Amino acid sequence: MKSHIWILGLILILGLFIFVSCEEESEEEAADTEDLLESFEEADIAVGQWVEYEMPEDGFAYLGLTDKSGEGYWLDAALGESKGEQLILRALIDKGNFEEALGDMRSWYRDPEGESDNMFGDYVEDPQMEDFDAAEMEKELTELLDEIEANLLKLHVQVDEKNAFDVKIGEVVDFSREMMPDLIAMLESLVALEADMMEEMEEDEIEEEADEETVEPTFETLPGEDFVIDGETIATNLVRITQDDSVTEIYYSPMVPFFGLVKVVADGEDVLTLSGFGQQDAESRFTVTELQEFGRREIEGMLEGALAMSAMMGELSAQMEGMEFDFDEMPEGGEYDMGELEAMMEQFEGMEGMEDFEMPANPGQ
Repeated sequence: MKSHIWILGLILILGLFIFVSCEEESEEEAADTEDLLESFEEADIAVGQWVEYEMPEDGFAYLGLTDKSGEGYWLDAALGESKGEQLILRALIDKGNFEEALGDMRSWYRDPEGESDNMFGDYVEDPQMEDFDAAEMEKELTELLDEIEANLLKLHVQVDEKNAFDVKIGEVVDFSREMMPDLIAMLESLVALEADMMEEMEEDEIEEEADEETVEPTFETLPGEDFVIDGETIATNLVRITQDDSVTEIYYSPMVPFFGLVKVVADGEDVLTLSGFGQQDAESRFTVTELQEFGRREIEGMLEGALAMSAMMGELSAQMEGMEFDFDEMPEGGEYDMGELEAMMEQFEGMEGMEDFEMPANPGQ
């Protein structure tokens, strides 16, 4: 079950960078950054390229272009806290779509202000729940699913050293289309709930929220510092994004494959730092050879399990309602009063789901 949840989450997660607006550069700064920008736009995409990053909060991330197949690129990605605990993906991506995505990012480096709306569309705005439009939401989700089906040609996911899955993209997309009316209905319910909560708020709270203005971020494109990676010196540009007191800096270089990312710093804290890269010898970290199928049947089983668990927890909560427990402070040394625990367990007798519960050993003994 846990493995299936990982897979479904990976398919549904769409994460990119959200940026808006830009300040004017001085002529000197523009000249200093131009050479790198021109080199970046001429950089090739080739089998064998790879990058690896350190992320202080999340471990590491690896991406490698390992092969071509017809009109697609085979991309291998790995994410994890350590090499021993990593989630590995092997995906066949439509060649034209992948090249277009990289081209869009390179265009954004040259003109962040002009390209933000083209790249990110509605995502650059902060949508409000009261603006929710069910028909528009259905249209956008349908387009998204169409793009996933057209551009994600194959997907394999390895969750540990023994288990890996061949994701049936068509089945997952078809099932998502069928579930779309339920999802939109759920969102409409949330909108209605928020509206009711707003009506119950004190007038001064509503006025205070109305007075809050969103400050548009600004962009600066500047020469960056030099970084030394694996003994190689990398010259960079940076895009500095400022909003209120928050500052994000994105360092990039044409020497680095794919998106050219070298480092991302948010409010003085490192978010992502390049730890290695190469123009050849990208490796697949996939080790499991026998793949299990993941499609409609597996998703349905996962949802049935989640619903059963939810129902059981709801019944347990209802049976516990009104019960009172007297939890005295734990004695020094961590020992607990076995008599008190046994009395408490008597109150649980007969509850569904508690039949197999065993009393743990007393740590004080």
